[in-house]
Amino acid sequence: MKKNLNVFYIEHSLSDIRVFGALLYEIDKGIQYTSFDTSKKALSYLSSGKNDVPDYIFIDINMPGISGLECLEQIRKNKKLDKVQIVMYSNDPVRNYRKAAEVLNAKCLRKSIEFNKSCKEVASLLNEKAEVY
Repeated sequence: MKKNLNVFYIEHSLSDIRVFGALLYEIDKGIQYTSFDTSKKALSYLSSGKNDVPDYIFIDINMPGISGLECLEQIRKNKKLDKVQIVMYSNDPVRNYRKAAEVLNAKCLRKSIEFNKSCKEVASLLNEKAEVY
């Protein structure tokens, strides 16, 4: 895994934010983790130009206000974020949003209720070896 990965997670559920943080900690204690509970907060932070660019952004599809796909569209308009790996990470079946995500150069991963399975899937993505489904 890359050294000192910086991972952002955009998710409205505080319990999911905590679980994802624990999952990243389990994968690699050195991962820098930042979460946002609204797309608006994340977009504001990312567009400020004052902050480090993350290596990965995981976005929930079903966000209140600005949806996950709308958030993805806005992120992709920012040239500074061109190289950021984005993963649409949701409980919804991937088939519902795969094509839209692929057009915007994002991967898709369905959340698992099994912690160990989630660890393996996310670790594979972070190691850039994943076959995402």
